[in-house]
Amino acid sequence: PMEHPARPWAPRPPDPGHISPPTAAFRIPLSGGNLTPQSPLPPVVFGDLLGLTSYALASPVAKPGEDFDTRLDWRAMAAIPGNLTAYLHLLEADGKKAWAQVDWPVGPRDYPAVLWAKGENVREERRFSIPHDTPPGRYTLFLGTYYYPDVQELPATVNGQSIKRSGVTLGSVYVVGAQSRRGSIDPQYLLKAKFGDRLELLGF
Repeated sequence: PMEHPARPWAPRPPDPGHISPPTAAFRIPLSGGNLTPQSPLPPVVFGDLLGLTSYALASPVAKPGEDFDTRLDWRAMAAIPGNLTAYLHLLEADGKKAWAQVDWPVGPRDYPAVLWAKGENVREERRFSIPHDTPPGRYTLFLGTYYYPDVQELPATVNGQSIKRSGVTLGSVYVVGAQSRRGSIDPQYLLKAKFGDRLELLGF
């Protein structure tokens, strides 16, 4: 994980909704099957309260207008307050803009973090939508935590070492295949020129 180079975001009220079934607090297969962690994580701890032991993505590739699923494996390092909130951001590669964002109270809806015992491992999944106007390219998935509603962020440590920012970059996500805007603008001149069997220019 890498530290976040910037903080280009505004906190949102945590979303209490959750897409996981009642068994989600213990094992969550996504719609595409069981997920494999992207890579071994060095120890990541938020504020001496919450550890992240591994994560997984439904796919490293996403499309505008579609939902994107992640899985997070947490460990309670101590008693966790009920207002502890996590967030995921889909950032441009340079970290200057967040194209997608989701904030939520830590833990599955049916097993919030305030109920976790010290040393307990809990798995949850989280979903957010890729906006229709997200340009194709490489993005980074950034994870952080804060107390709601005062937005006091928890400091993050990696391998026991403090980092300047309060969250960590989990990995890369590649956005491909922008949504078609066919029909949103009527061409002035109709053409219908075909280029091979895969591309047609309707007009301009």
